[in-house]
Amino acid sequence: MKVKVKAGEYRDSFDLMRKVETEDPMGGSAVSLEIVQANVRGKITPLSSREYLFAQQRVANTSHIVKMRWRPAGIDNSWVIKWGTRYLAILGIKDLEELHRVLELDCEEKAPEGVNL
Repeated sequence: MKVKVKAGEYRDSFDLMRKVETEDPMGGSAVSLEIVQANVRGKITPLSSREYLFAQQRVANTSHIVKMRWRPAGIDNSWVIKWGTRYLAILGIKDLEELHRVLELDCEEKAPEGVNL
C-alpha cells in the first residue's frame, strides 16, 4: 500500500521548535532558547485524553497524532510542536513505509510553562 499525500488534509499550521543551548553574553551560565525551525502545515488529530492526580493536583494529559510531509531536517524527540497556544512534546517519529513522503509524530500535550525541550 503506497502512502498518498493529500494536501487538502493538511489544514493545521504549526511551528516546529528545537532547544538551543547558548552562553550568556555576559559570561554567565548557559541559556536555553527555543528556536522556531519551520512553520509547517499538517494534520493534528487528538487520540485520547485522561486526568490523574499528581502531588494532590489534577493533571490533564492529551495525546495527539501529527501527520506532515517528510522533512530532511532531522526532527527528534527533543523538538516540540507549537500549535496556536498549545505545545506538543514529540514522543515518537515514524516515516510511513520508509518512503520519505509522510512523517507521523506521536505527541503529548504539555502546558506552556511545563515544556521541557
